[in-house]
Amino acid sequence: MAASPDSNAVLTTAWWQRKLQAAEAPARLAIAYSGGLDSTVLLHSLSQVPGVRVTALHVDHGLHAESERWAQHCCETAEQLRLEFQQVRVEVDPGKGGIEAAARDARYQALLARVPPDGWLLTGHHLRDQAETVMLRLLRGAGTQGLRGTMPIMRRDGRTLWRPMLRVSPEQLEQYARAHALNWIDDPSNENPQFQRNWLRHEVMPQMRQRAPQLDESLARTAELMQETQELLEDMTQQWLRRFSLEGGQGIRLDRLRSWSWARQKLVLRAWLADLQPSSEQIERLRDELIYAAADRHPELVIQGERLARHQTSLWRLKPWATPNAADQQPHPLCNGRYQLPADAGWLDVQGDAQLLHDLDWRLPAGGERLKTKDRRHHKSLKQLHQEALIPVWIRQRTPLIYRADALLSVGGVWNSAEFCELQRQGLKLRWQHDLCAEPRTQLRRDTSKTP
Repeated sequence: MAASPDSNAVLTTAWWQRKLQAAEAPARLAIAYSGGLDSTVLLHSLSQVPGVRVTALHVDHGLHAESERWAQHCCETAEQLRLEFQQVRVEVDPGKGGIEAAARDARYQALLARVPPDGWLLTGHHLRDQAETVMLRLLRGAGTQGLRGTMPIMRRDGRTLWRPMLRVSPEQLEQYARAHALNWIDDPSNENPQFQRNWLRHEVMPQMRQRAPQLDESLARTAELMQETQELLEDMTQQWLRRFSLEGGQGIRLDRLRSWSWARQKLVLRAWLADLQPSSEQIERLRDELIYAAADRHPELVIQGERLARHQTSLWRLKPWATPNAADQQPHPLCNGRYQLPADAGWLDVQGDAQLLHDLDWRLPAGGERLKTKDRRHHKSLKQLHQEALIPVWIRQRTPLIYRADALLSVGGVWNSAEFCELQRQGLKLRWQHDLCAEPRTQLRRDTSKTP
């Protein structure tokens, strides 16, 4: 069957219906509507599609003397199309990464906050925008992740952001606007060469297109290939990461990881710390200061406010916590129930009658404690017990100790004296629970195992 004359046309109702179906888009769509050519065409063309509920969202940055007139134009256009219109004013702090980045962040924050949970936000990014983004990131030395360019669909601040026109050229947008007699705003700031994107757009890429007319399509294709490559890398890296993961991802094993090439190690480390987005310099410091540190050292590194610590042959992500003080090392009565310990040491769950709990107290370590466990003939220092069991320093400092008078009976229920075992036989139940990063009797005992 021969194709219809407009089967390859863009921005038609049929074209939009195919795009909406392929993206599995919802019926409620919010358009980031600046009043420029791109967003005007996006708003108008999508408003012609039956069954779609479109809202126009306009952000006034207050950065131009004409901003109020632009907002009025956008409101009138939305009214003519019988669309819901919302306007929001934002304040831009140019000290946060420059005026361009600050305006963009403020704009997206305002827009996404007004998208309903069952809706998506759409922006008018097109083919040339994608080409410029790839070029800008190439100039900054980006890898596969950066050279993916602008992602067609992504999640941000709990909402879905969709750029459906990344394969539509500026010429096609203008052709649509002329055919439908649309009016749009030309922002003079888009001509200012002090902004790097404008310099690239008006001075560099026009010269490149004279030698390579398919430049935009080629760079967009590069972005798509990088998206595929990055997706494969991420899938593969997640499989690798699972091989080395400890305690649900809070720790990572270093014994086998260090036998891999540094390129592979970096992929695993970046996947493990993806939410922190470490810089290349921080990854290098992680290698030099923690991963290849001597086994008897306990180095730490802070990335984005989170502490990373080395213990034996493992690396751990540690939550922020308070430091134990002298008051925490004083006796506190051991009582029935569940209660929180100080210095982020977790919780104690205690069950037992008053007679069993009589004269028992708990406290945090002060240093120098000794215990004779039921299976030993002599006392042993708490430091030795912790070292033998490979317990990290951050857990040692926050392990609750159970005493009767000045006699140490139990170390967090992990190591117990004969007297404490007798109390347990009589019905005393004690469970220490913490989220410092590992349960000391299980995962950490496997810390020196040679197989992932």
